[in-house]
Amino acid sequence: MAKFVIFAHARTGSTSLARVLAESKDVKMAIEPFHPGFSKWNPKEKNFSKLIKDQKTMNDALDELFRKYSAIKVLDYQFPKKIYFEMLGRKDLKFLFLRRKNLLEAAISTAVGEQTKEWHKQGNQKVYDNLKPVDIDEIAKWIKYIGKLSETYFSYLEKNRSNDFLPLYYEDLYSEDLENNRKTLKAICDFLDITLPPDVVIEKYMTPSKAKINYKNIYSRIPNYQEIMERFKNI
Repeated sequence: MAKFVIFAHARTGSTSLARVLAESKDVKMAIEPFHPGFSKWNPKEKNFSKLIKDQKTMNDALDELFRKYSAIKVLDYQFPKKIYFEMLGRKDLKFLFLRRKNLLEAAISTAVGEQTKEWHKQGNQKVYDNLKPVDIDEIAKWIKYIGKLSETYFSYLEKNRSNDFLPLYYEDLYSEDLENNRKTLKAICDFLDITLPPDVVIEKYMTPSKAKINYKNIYSRIPNYQEIMERFKNI
Protein backbone atom coordinates (compact mmCIF):
# COMPACT_ATOMS: atom_id res chain seq x y z
CA MET A 1 0.00 0.00 0.00
CA ALA A 2 1.74 3.14 -1.26
CA LYS A 3 1.72 6.66 0.01
CA PHE A 4 0.98 8.80 -3.00
CA VAL A 5 0.50 12.25 -4.47
CA ILE A 6 -1.99 13.28 -7.13
CA PHE A 7 0.09 15.93 -8.91
CA ALA A 8 -2.14 17.75 -11.35
CA HIS A 9 -2.68 20.73 -13.59
CA ALA A 10 -5.65 22.87 -12.66
CA ARG A 11 -9.00 21.95 -14.29
CA THR A 12 -8.14 18.30 -14.91
CA GLY A 13 -10.75 16.61 -12.73
CA SER A 14 -8.17 16.10 -9.99
CA THR A 15 -10.65 16.72 -7.18
CA SER A 16 -12.99 14.04 -8.54
CA LEU A 17 -10.07 11.62 -8.77
CA ALA A 18 -9.03 12.47 -5.21
CA ARG A 19 -12.57 11.96 -3.94
CA VAL A 20 -13.04 8.60 -5.59
CA LEU A 21 -9.65 7.29 -4.39
CA ALA A 22 -10.41 8.60 -0.90
CA GLU A 23 -13.26 6.07 -0.79
CA SER A 24 -10.79 3.19 -0.90
CA LYS A 25 -10.56 1.63 2.55
CA ASP A 26 -6.77 1.96 2.31
CA VAL A 27 -6.64 5.71 1.70
CA LYS A 28 -6.80 8.77 3.91
CA MET A 29 -6.73 11.77 1.56
CA ALA A 30 -5.83 15.44 2.06
CA ILE A 31 -7.18 17.54 -0.81
CA GLU A 32 -5.06 20.57 -1.67
CA PRO A 33 -3.04 20.95 1.54
CA PHE A 34 -0.88 23.55 -0.24
CA HIS A 35 -3.85 25.81 -1.02
CA PRO A 36 -3.98 29.02 1.10
CA GLY A 37 -7.49 28.04 2.20
CA PHE A 38 -6.57 24.56 3.50
CA SER A 39 -6.27 25.64 7.14
CA LYS A 40 -9.62 27.46 6.89
CA TRP A 41 -11.34 24.39 5.47
CA ASN A 42 -9.59 22.23 8.08
CA PRO A 43 -9.15 24.34 11.25
CA LYS A 44 -6.81 21.83 12.91
CA GLU A 45 -4.35 21.98 10.00
CA LYS A 46 -1.46 24.36 9.34
CA ASN A 47 -1.26 26.87 6.51
CA PHE A 48 1.37 25.01 4.51
CA SER A 49 1.18 27.57 1.69
CA LYS A 50 2.97 30.02 4.00
CA LEU A 51 5.24 27.52 5.75
CA ILE A 52 6.78 26.05 2.59
CA LYS A 53 9.52 28.37 1.34
CA ASP A 54 12.26 26.05 0.07
CA GLN A 55 13.20 22.39 -0.37
CA LYS A 56 13.72 21.78 3.36
CA THR A 57 10.38 23.21 4.41
CA MET A 58 8.70 21.21 1.63
CA ASN A 59 10.18 18.02 3.06
CA ASP A 60 9.17 19.02 6.57
CA ALA A 61 5.60 19.64 5.40
CA LEU A 62 5.44 16.32 3.55
CA ASP A 63 6.76 14.46 6.60
CA GLU A 64 4.05 16.06 8.72
CA LEU A 65 1.25 15.47 6.22
CA PHE A 66 2.14 11.83 5.62
CA ARG A 67 2.18 11.08 9.33
CA LYS A 68 -1.54 11.82 9.22
CA TYR A 69 -2.58 11.04 5.63
CA SER A 70 -1.70 8.34 3.12
CA ALA A 71 -2.33 10.56 0.08
CA ILE A 72 -2.52 14.20 -0.98
CA LYS A 73 -3.77 16.04 -4.04
CA VAL A 74 -1.82 19.14 -5.09
CA LEU A 75 -1.71 21.43 -8.12
CA ASP A 76 1.47 22.06 -10.07
CA TYR A 77 1.35 25.88 -10.05
CA GLN A 78 1.35 26.37 -6.28
CA PHE A 79 5.13 26.34 -5.78
CA PRO A 80 8.23 26.96 -7.93
CA LYS A 81 9.64 24.01 -9.85
CA LYS A 82 12.75 23.67 -7.66
CA ILE A 83 10.53 23.12 -4.61
CA TYR A 84 8.26 20.66 -6.41
CA PHE A 85 11.26 18.72 -7.73
CA GLU A 86 12.13 18.05 -4.08
CA MET A 87 8.69 16.52 -3.59
CA LEU A 88 8.81 14.55 -6.83
CA GLY A 89 12.19 13.12 -5.86
CA ARG A 90 10.94 11.55 -2.63
CA LYS A 91 11.52 7.80 -2.83
CA ASP A 92 8.81 7.06 -0.27
CA LEU A 93 6.04 8.41 -2.51
CA LYS A 94 4.33 7.41 -5.73
CA PHE A 95 2.81 9.95 -8.10
CA LEU A 96 -0.24 10.20 -10.32
CA PHE A 97 0.56 12.94 -12.85
CA LEU A 98 -2.76 14.23 -14.20
CA ARG A 99 -3.00 16.47 -17.27
CA ARG A 100 -5.33 17.38 -20.11
CA LYS A 101 -4.69 16.57 -23.75
CA ASN A 102 -6.94 19.46 -24.80
CA LEU A 103 -5.13 22.51 -23.43
CA LEU A 104 -7.62 24.88 -25.04
CA GLU A 105 -10.49 23.45 -23.01
CA ALA A 106 -8.33 23.62 -19.91
CA ALA A 107 -7.54 27.28 -20.62
CA ILE A 108 -11.20 28.16 -21.17
CA SER A 109 -12.17 26.26 -18.04
CA THR A 110 -9.57 28.18 -16.05
CA ALA A 111 -10.76 31.52 -17.46
CA VAL A 112 -14.37 30.71 -16.55
CA GLY A 113 -13.32 29.61 -13.08
CA GLU A 114 -11.44 32.86 -12.53
CA GLN A 115 -14.50 34.87 -13.58
CA THR A 116 -17.00 32.98 -11.45
CA LYS A 117 -14.77 31.78 -8.59
CA GLU A 118 -16.63 28.49 -8.98
CA TRP A 119 -14.16 25.62 -9.26
CA HIS A 120 -16.08 22.38 -8.75
CA LYS A 121 -18.83 20.44 -10.48
CA GLN A 122 -21.19 20.80 -7.55
CA GLY A 123 -21.24 24.58 -7.89
CA ASN A 124 -24.03 27.09 -8.43
CA GLN A 125 -24.94 27.21 -12.12
CA LYS A 126 -26.45 30.69 -11.90
CA VAL A 127 -22.98 32.22 -11.75
CA TYR A 128 -22.51 31.24 -15.41
CA ASP A 129 -25.41 33.34 -16.69
CA ASN A 130 -23.39 36.53 -17.20
CA LEU A 131 -19.99 35.47 -18.44
CA LYS A 132 -17.72 38.12 -19.92
CA PRO A 133 -15.52 37.84 -23.02
CA VAL A 134 -12.26 36.00 -22.45
CA ASP A 135 -8.93 37.59 -23.42
CA ILE A 136 -7.70 35.50 -26.35
CA ASP A 137 -4.07 36.53 -25.90
CA GLU A 138 -4.24 35.37 -22.28
CA ILE A 139 -5.53 31.99 -23.46
CA ALA A 140 -2.58 31.71 -25.84
CA LYS A 141 -0.15 32.56 -23.05
CA TRP A 142 -1.76 30.03 -20.71
CA ILE A 143 -1.62 27.25 -23.30
CA LYS A 144 2.08 27.93 -23.90
CA TYR A 145 2.84 28.12 -20.18
CA ILE A 146 1.01 24.97 -19.16
CA GLY A 147 2.35 23.02 -22.13
CA LYS A 148 5.92 23.85 -21.15
CA LEU A 149 5.28 23.17 -17.47
CA SER A 150 3.72 19.83 -18.32
CA GLU A 151 6.70 18.78 -20.40
CA THR A 152 9.12 19.87 -17.66
CA TYR A 153 7.47 17.77 -14.97
CA PHE A 154 6.80 14.80 -17.24
CA SER A 155 10.44 14.73 -18.36
CA TYR A 156 11.63 14.84 -14.76
CA LEU A 157 9.33 12.02 -13.67
CA GLU A 158 10.11 9.87 -16.69
CA LYS A 159 13.85 10.28 -16.17
CA ASN A 160 13.99 10.00 -12.39
CA ARG A 161 10.85 8.15 -11.24
CA SER A 162 9.91 5.92 -14.16
CA ASN A 163 8.69 3.09 -11.90
CA ASP A 164 7.00 5.33 -9.37
CA PHE A 165 4.70 7.55 -11.41
CA LEU A 166 1.64 6.97 -13.54
CA PRO A 167 0.81 9.51 -16.27
CA LEU A 168 -2.92 10.17 -16.61
CA TYR A 169 -5.10 12.30 -18.86
CA TYR A 170 -8.43 13.85 -17.97
CA GLU A 171 -9.86 12.71 -21.30
CA ASP A 172 -9.07 9.05 -20.53
CA LEU A 173 -10.34 9.04 -16.94
CA TYR A 174 -13.98 10.00 -17.23
CA SER A 175 -16.65 8.36 -19.39
CA GLU A 176 -20.30 7.28 -19.36
CA ASP A 177 -19.24 3.61 -19.37
CA LEU A 178 -19.07 2.34 -15.78
CA GLU A 179 -17.15 -0.79 -16.71
CA ASN A 180 -14.57 1.26 -18.60
CA ASN A 181 -14.22 3.63 -15.65
CA ARG A 182 -13.88 0.67 -13.32
CA LYS A 183 -11.04 -0.79 -15.42
CA THR A 184 -9.29 2.57 -15.55
CA LEU A 185 -9.52 3.02 -11.80
CA LYS A 186 -8.46 -0.57 -11.14
CA ALA A 187 -5.24 0.04 -13.05
CA ILE A 188 -4.60 3.08 -10.86
CA CYS A 189 -5.40 1.16 -7.68
CA ASP A 190 -3.16 -1.74 -8.74
CA PHE A 191 -0.31 0.72 -9.30
CA LEU A 192 -0.87 2.16 -5.81
CA ASP A 193 -1.53 -1.25 -4.23
CA ILE A 194 -4.84 -0.13 -2.75
CA THR A 195 -8.32 -1.64 -2.84
CA LEU A 196 -10.80 -0.50 -5.45
CA PRO A 197 -13.53 1.88 -4.23
CA PRO A 198 -17.17 0.69 -4.51
CA ASP A 199 -18.92 0.91 -7.89
CA VAL A 200 -21.42 3.45 -6.58
CA VAL A 201 -18.55 5.83 -5.83
CA ILE A 202 -16.88 5.22 -9.19
CA GLU A 203 -20.17 5.99 -10.94
CA LYS A 204 -20.70 9.15 -8.87
CA TYR A 205 -17.31 10.74 -9.49
CA MET A 206 -16.23 9.37 -12.87
CA THR A 207 -19.40 9.72 -14.96
CA PRO A 208 -19.56 13.17 -16.61
CA SER A 209 -23.37 13.18 -16.84
CA LYS A 210 -23.55 12.90 -13.04
CA ALA A 211 -22.08 16.38 -12.78
CA LYS A 212 -24.56 19.13 -11.98
CA ILE A 213 -22.87 21.41 -14.48
CA ASN A 214 -22.51 20.78 -18.22
CA TYR A 215 -19.29 22.59 -19.04
CA LYS A 216 -19.69 22.23 -22.81
CA ASN A 217 -22.91 24.21 -22.58
CA ILE A 218 -21.31 26.77 -20.27
CA TYR A 219 -18.36 27.48 -22.56
CA SER A 220 -20.74 28.41 -25.37
CA ARG A 221 -22.14 31.20 -23.16
CA ILE A 222 -18.85 33.11 -23.36
CA PRO A 223 -19.62 36.10 -25.65
CA ASN A 224 -16.51 35.59 -27.82
CA TYR A 225 -16.59 31.78 -27.72
CA GLN A 226 -16.77 31.39 -31.52
CA GLU A 227 -13.86 33.79 -31.95
CA ILE A 228 -11.83 31.70 -29.52
CA MET A 229 -12.68 28.50 -31.40
CA GLU A 230 -11.68 30.07 -34.70
CA ARG A 231 -8.37 31.36 -33.32
CA PHE A 232 -7.34 28.00 -31.91
CA LYS A 233 -9.01 25.65 -34.38
CA ASN A 234 -5.68 24.04 -35.33
CA ILE A 235 -4.63 23.16 -31.79
